[in-house]
Amino acid sequence: RQLRDYETTKVIPCFTSRFFSLGAPGNVAVKMIPGFVDLQINGWGGVDFSSPGLTEADCERAFDEIVASGTVAFLPTVITASLDTYRHVLPLLAAAASRRPGVVLGLHLEGPFLEDAPGARGCHRGDLIREPDTALLKELLALADGKTRLLTVAAGQPGVEELIAEAVKAGVTVALGHHLASYEQLEAAADAGASVLTHLGNGVPNEYHRHNNPVIAGLGATRLAATIITDGFHLPKAAIAATVFAKSGKNRAGLAVVSDAVWLAGLSPGTYQWMGKDILLEYDEGANGHVVRDPANKCLAGSAASMLQCANHLWSLEILPDIDTLEHIVFHSPLGLIGLSELDVVCSHPRVRGGDGAAFALVE
Repeated sequence: RQLRDYETTKVIPCFTSRFFSLGAPGNVAVKMIPGFVDLQINGWGGVDFSSPGLTEADCERAFDEIVASGTVAFLPTVITASLDTYRHVLPLLAAAASRRPGVVLGLHLEGPFLEDAPGARGCHRGDLIREPDTALLKELLALADGKTRLLTVAAGQPGVEELIAEAVKAGVTVALGHHLASYEQLEAAADAGASVLTHLGNGVPNEYHRHNNPVIAGLGATRLAATIITDGFHLPKAAIAATVFAKSGKNRAGLAVVSDAVWLAGLSPGTYQWMGKDILLEYDEGANGHVVRDPANKCLAGSAASMLQCANHLWSLEILPDIDTLEHIVFHSPLGLIGLSELDVVCSHPRVRGGDGAAFALVE
């Protein structure tokens, strides 16, 4: 059933008057929301969507757990990988998406056309990053059987404008990220058809020029919407506030929260092997959440947070003008950035399927 079926159903009460929550005792007048939409989720509960060992059973289990966490629609995200890995995971994920229409909205390819520079590449493997190549792009889109909804590329690379135009022609939304691009290079990419910035404020070096840097350029690129990771670790409050002001609201390009969750989400803290190196999953008591670190590259390696946790953190910062803005950023805007609407979502959270109405409540 589509979202419109639930417009008049009762709202699930919340734990408190300021946070999202699964159903809990209490009666509060609230605004209904069926769940969250995540445009960038790399895995969950030990399942890595970019793993050469990915199986159909892995996908189904991870999808069930993602939906149970409150994310009712999402784009499984495949990061920079070898061609053999792409040939394995893309058809598998495309088939899985076909089995869950309205829930798995398509795929997000983050890479391989990124910038191979320290800081910009993040935790992506530099030896697998490719220069813009339209022939390779066409092969990847074919492997994904037309299910690719979002493609992240680095602006400023030779030939990237042609690649962007080719992707847009194929019906793919193009985002820009993992680059050291200037304002002028972002504008050139927008001219070619790019429309989004991937996790603005991340995928950049820890230190750069105070004015001429990809974050300031991104904030000033008025035609480009942005996604941000609000897990409590990726961005400080001031950066989130500046991005909200620059991208969200009337006459702004748009803003959406993404989790950027990786396969370590839902696992116990410890040291894990990933991409041939040690990755740390740690619990931060002060932030009351888990953080994923790549010690070798001195950067974060995705997040371990759900969209529910990201939404709660964003709302707790008290920088949004109203609850409608929060609803827009975590549900409607992500859909709009990839050319969809609420009518393209099938509410599959167990509480909704069980007839309880909305899975979550927004409370002021």
